[in-house]
Amino acid sequence: MSTLKIAWHELKSTLRTPSFYFVAALFLFYQGIVFSITVSLRHHPLSPPGPLLAPFFGGPFWFWPLLILVVVELSHGAISRERAEGTLDLLLASPVSPQSVVVGKYLGIVALFALLWLMTLPMVVLLFLYLPAGVKVAMVPIITGYAGAITVGAAGLAMGLLFSSLTRDARLSGMLTFVVLFLLVLLKILVNQSYGIITSPWLINLLSYFNFLDYMETFARGSVRGVHLSILLGIIILSVRGAAMIIGHGQRVHRLWGLLDYGIMFLVVVLVTITMGFGDRTWYPESREIDPRLGERL
Repeated sequence: MSTLKIAWHELKSTLRTPSFYFVAALFLFYQGIVFSITVSLRHHPLSPPGPLLAPFFGGPFWFWPLLILVVVELSHGAISRERAEGTLDLLLASPVSPQSVVVGKYLGIVALFALLWLMTLPMVVLLFLYLPAGVKVAMVPIITGYAGAITVGAAGLAMGLLFSSLTRDARLSGMLTFVVLFLLVLLKILVNQSYGIITSPWLINLLSYFNFLDYMETFARGSVRGVHLSILLGIIILSVRGAAMIIGHGQRVHRLWGLLDYGIMFLVVVLVTITMGFGDRTWYPESREIDPRLGERL
């Protein structure tokens, strides 16, 4: 069974679960409300400057509850359920590597996550149709907003897959995923020196690199930081590879895969180190202040 076949099987099996449709409906309903509120409030004089839809992608905490819920729903049982039902051993006994199993499952759940976000595009199309004459909307922040949401979600799904590989209890893996993602969002508060929660300067500086809330605020304003992309890519690679190592524990590993492990680890370290040295470098910084607000209510 190839990686793509496993991805397709994971996608189909998820689509057969009623809980997915409940979470998907809740996600789309919630996103519709947030989108409506975002557009309605952008005519207000006190509306913060920035791209028109910046609050939709990088608003305060309203962006995160349903995103975390969807990530947990898609990833919590991807491997743990197979382990609990005994089908994981059968799958690994077939001529398929642990790497193919994990990568296939990961591609399947990422495809579903991206599909949910793409289903919100009709709202953006309707917005363009009903915008007042003369109002210009920058496309770059919208593109980076969607790309950022999917990329941050992909990193969360990779961590969820890693936790799912650790246990046969899907509920436990779901709770672990929720707690870790919630802590990454709370870093915005934890590293704020005015609260005095963390006082060590070097620890504040280190944790600031993993502040997912800042990631989305940056993406939503049309700005892409290399350090953010590098860390997200590192999380994805290390989590997926870690899950493969866990489920393949005890199996004979081909020498090539062992060398590949070291190569991947080295590549991730190099990428993160280099981009941290250029942490203030951005692409498309000119789009940050475009379209500060609407002149009238839609």
